[in-house]
Amino acid sequence: MRKNRYATWAEEYAARLMEPADAARLVRNGDRVVMPIGSITPAIAQAIWDRREDLENVHVLSTAPFFDPGWYAPGHTAFHGRVELFNTIVARSSVNEGRSDFVSIPFSRRFKPEDERGDLSNHADVALIGISPPDRFGFCSYGLSMWNKASFVERARVKIGEIFPGYPVTGGANRVHVGEFDALVEGAAPPPLPMRDRAAIDPAMAAYVREFIRDGDTVQIGTGSMTGQLVGAGALDGLEELGVHSEITVPGLNQLVYDGAITGSQKTLHKGKFVATALFAGTPEEIEFIHENPLFEVYDVSYTNDIQTIARHDNMVAINNALTVDLYGQIACE
Repeated sequence: MRKNRYATWAEEYAARLMEPADAARLVRNGDRVVMPIGSITPAIAQAIWDRREDLENVHVLSTAPFFDPGWYAPGHTAFHGRVELFNTIVARSSVNEGRSDFVSIPFSRRFKPEDERGDLSNHADVALIGISPPDRFGFCSYGLSMWNKASFVERARVKIGEIFPGYPVTGGANRVHVGEFDALVEGAAPPPLPMRDRAAIDPAMAAYVREFIRDGDTVQIGTGSMTGQLVGAGALDGLEELGVHSEITVPGLNQLVYDGAITGSQKTLHKGKFVATALFAGTPEEIEFIHENPLFEVYDVSYTNDIQTIARHDNMVAINNALTVDLYGQIACE
């Protein structure tokens, strides 16, 4: 007889709950261990690093790595780093000095070789995922961001969840049942994300952007040193009934939701919802505002960034950084 996962989830949770050192023993020699972008799992990562004398040829896959227990530092050969798409100061020297690889794989094509051709060269054996405590049905939230966490959970041989008390809960498809994990460990409060000091931009730049946006438009604003400041500099001032469909969101948008300028009322897809794969929240007050707020919905990056999803929006306005422009008019933005 099929088990009722809603009735038995507490038993599943108890059976999977263990110390980080015990969860780390699920990693084998030759495994590829992935920490998806936005997944903060310091306790599990540290426990795996502590096994460095027992392990061989373990590949650590990460995007925008946030935490390094030691595997990006020189001096130990048990681990080999691989950074996909976005690097950070955490692994920059390791990549520059050749100890770690850097590979640019667009989110939209990350799993295509594996799913369509059976190519397992980039397959993740072990996925480390940060999650909220389970709700009364046994579901955990991925927090403020989803990115491709669910895609890795679906495909990895071993899934290890690190549970953070107080982790924000968001709507959309941003949840996973405790029964999907092979091991669960209890984490402390997650470490704060590093905040970069940004030089102020000229308000004239925001005013220029403002000319292209109308009431009721759905906006996407890319993160970056310039675009990340546009909202605060007034690029959306005075506008009403705006919608948001974005990859990652930027400072200032949450305040416009609070003020009633962003409502999503005119959106042709996910009407009345603020949609992204990663939500920016720079203060505890912003996190509290987003937590369990039904207006905010978080989806897998393969959905939010899919050109077919984007094309279903009328009056879509995309605002992104341009790093370089060549003589053919081609723009590099990553």
